[in-house]
Amino acid sequence: MKASGTMTLEVVEKIETTGAVNIEPGYMYLTADDLSYIKWRYDQFYIGDKIKLETSCSLDSINTCKWATGGGDILIRDGQITDSSKWNKSIAGKNPRTALGIREDGTVIYYTVDGRSSSYSNGLTLAQLAEELLALGCVSAVNFDGGGSTVMSLKLPGNSSAATLNSPSDGSQRKCATYILFVNGNASDGVAKKLYIKQDGRLV
Repeated sequence: MKASGTMTLEVVEKIETTGAVNIEPGYMYLTADDLSYIKWRYDQFYIGDKIKLETSCSLDSINTCKWATGGGDILIRDGQITDSSKWNKSIAGKNPRTALGIREDGTVIYYTVDGRSSSYSNGLTLAQLAEELLALGCVSAVNFDGGGSTVMSLKLPGNSSAATLNSPSDGSQRKCATYILFVNGNASDGVAKKLYIKQDGRLV
């Protein structure tokens, strides 16, 4: 599948499940939660149907990407905070936040901040998040899904599971469809060269 192109697909299976599904090479899954109320669209597909899938993207550069994920509002572009009147107003208030920023030297910052807890952290508005990322030297920045989806976890070598480092507003890690994973290919070299976690306004 490419960012821009056309594919002809064949429906080979229809399932309903609450568990994980193994996706074999050469296959794709079209999924939706029951709460999306679009089951009627799935009922229109039958085994053996030929489906034409068209994709398009105005950015030619994305065609050279190996991995990509979606994002929300572009908060910073070319070193300047973008027009906030065009941001998503429904989430503009204080919330837990997840964001990505890029500095001029190419350094990438993945940023999380807790919220919705008066005794711990109220979170940041989108405007405050943009100012924070700008202060960290970002020349480009995008807001990701926040709220209960804001989670930072770390699995150290030798541990059987990952530990949650922040305090998710849902009380625990949310079951999200998309995560950004950092995998250390050389465990003997340590987990990371540098890991900064912001707690109560301090970098540790």
